[in-house]
Amino acid sequence: AKVRLAKLNVDKMERFPQMLDVTAIPAVFAFHKGNMIATFVGCPQPQELHTWITNVGDPGPLLKD
Repeated sequence: AKVRLAKLNVDKMERFPQMLDVTAIPAVFAFHKGNMIATFVGCPQPQELHTWITNVGDPGPLLKD
């Protein structure tokens, strides 16, 4: 599956960090069909980041019924 990354300047786009309750930077969110399915804050280790990206690329295990 495809994963698209986008960077947001929180100083210029103040509304979005408030909507997403960003408390620290970096804050990364994954969305599937408009719903947030995963997030992390801070700088993970490379293996943790790889696992996170792999999971959001195949969101089935992350989705709750």
